[in-house]
Amino acid sequence: MDTIICDRRALFLALWQCCEPPFVSYAGLRLAAQRGLPTDVMFTLLAIDEDIREVLATRPDLPDALMRDIVARGGTRSRVHLTARADLPEDIAVALAHDRCSYVRAMAAERLTNLSPCLASQLANDPHFLVRRSIARRAELPAALIAHLAHDSDPNVRKHLALSPHLPPLYMEMLAKDSDAYVRVAVAGHPALSSELAWQLSRDINPDVRAAVAKRPDIPLEWIEWMVEDAAPVVRAAVAKRANLPSRYVDRLAQDTDAYVRAAVVRHGALCAKTIEILAQDEEACVRAALAQRNDLPPALMHRLAGDKDEQVRISVASSPLLSPQLLDQLLRDACYQVRVTLARHPNLSHRQVMQLAEDANVRVRAEVACRSTLPDQVIKKLLRDQHHWVRSALAQHLDIPTSALLYLLNDMRSDVQQALREAAKSIPNFDSTNNADEEGITVIHSRSVDRKMSALLLQLACQPRWHPLVRVHILSTNHCPPLLRAILEICAHPLSMDIQRVMENEMYTTSKRYRAAVAAVGMLNQSWFTQQALVKNLIRPISAPAKVYGTAV
Repeated sequence: MDTIICDRRALFLALWQCCEPPFVSYAGLRLAAQRGLPTDVMFTLLAIDEDIREVLATRPDLPDALMRDIVARGGTRSRVHLTARADLPEDIAVALAHDRCSYVRAMAAERLTNLSPCLASQLANDPHFLVRRSIARRAELPAALIAHLAHDSDPNVRKHLALSPHLPPLYMEMLAKDSDAYVRVAVAGHPALSSELAWQLSRDINPDVRAAVAKRPDIPLEWIEWMVEDAAPVVRAAVAKRANLPSRYVDRLAQDTDAYVRAAVVRHGALCAKTIEILAQDEEACVRAALAQRNDLPPALMHRLAGDKDEQVRISVASSPLLSPQLLDQLLRDACYQVRVTLARHPNLSHRQVMQLAEDANVRVRAEVACRSTLPDQVIKKLLRDQHHWVRSALAQHLDIPTSALLYLLNDMRSDVQQALREAAKSIPNFDSTNNADEEGITVIHSRSVDRKMSALLLQLACQPRWHPLVRVHILSTNHCPPLLRAILEICAHPLSMDIQRVMENEMYTTSKRYRAAVAAVGMLNQSWFTQQALVKNLIRPISAPAKVYGTAV
């Protein structure tokens, strides 16, 4: 049987009618996340509880009428999700700007495209600073409102007003004299700051304000002369990070008395070989660690830093992308496990070195190896049998390992391994590209287009009886589940369908009333019993006899 006809609305209604009152909310949460949900079913779900309305508020196909209904009867969480929508209508955004929740009003104030003067004045005088801060971020504000916000009692509002790219020069000069240092820092980094105000702020009593001026690329070179002699290390470090800093200032800052300044100048490209050698012998480990991250160090210096007495320096060396095979072997034998953890994801590791780390005595090192994007088959076999569940959980996070390895992990009894598989199942790519629908919303499903590996994984996840029903909800809520597989999963994942699972496992496919109702909804009941049996067995065949490459499950 190559194709079947799936009426999604009939399927949803058939499953919905099977629910008893204790399971209405649970089943509603599952249905609210389905693709292609009919509008009348959405309205039915909307009246149940706030959890379901919160899920509906995130749907990309939510009609405007349902948005207005959520505003009228929804709770705070569902209205917060509405304000985050990119397609939020203007009238709904205006209604949310009058919401009783300050966070909803603040988000709505940012989403409004046409802000009326009356509403802008109301939001600028809101009792909560979050709402006033959202108004201060807006590009176009009347001069009266800018003056009002510039005298706001909360410094967060004045700070965000100072960050506005459309701030008039008059109010920028006013905020440059603000009593709060963070407001003056925001003004010091403004792209339209005049040279007169920049000079004024460069002499500010607060070192953070002076450092913000030192980071500006448009300050005159003459100012650098006295900034490198500033009493605050944070100002001298800001000067050291400038890209166009002359070499004479680089050499001076490389001999600074503060280690924070020397570590900042280490990354500068104008360092000469003599200065690099001096910094490699610096007494502070943070300076040597910063030096180890440079990409132009000679091999002899890299070998010396790889044997540094401080582990912070060796960790920094292990993160360098330019490690030779000899340096990699040296760091593989490092006594500090954090060095080996950092090395476990290095792109230049050979298969032999990866296997050596997979056999490391420290579980954190082995878990880091399991997180690598590509692993040899022998390493996968080794990690599958690891005694610590951290390693197996890390291996379950990506689905590009062989199918037999995935099936091996599906039999793992640890809950964190199961959780890692559930999270990985959410990122399954959309491999069902042959579906099409007619004008009546009837989907034609090609069963032969379902990928075997992903079908096996999803069906295994859905049919594990020892797992909580929410496991199956996560699978059904993914937008990458093929429609035919989703229809079968709807049967397996129903909260009242443990008997259906037993019937399916025993290949007695026509004795359950709920199974017959769901099968009728997807157009399968008009087929013969043998055709139904062959279809379901064809779907579950990959999980009935997993490969024996990786042995039996622990």
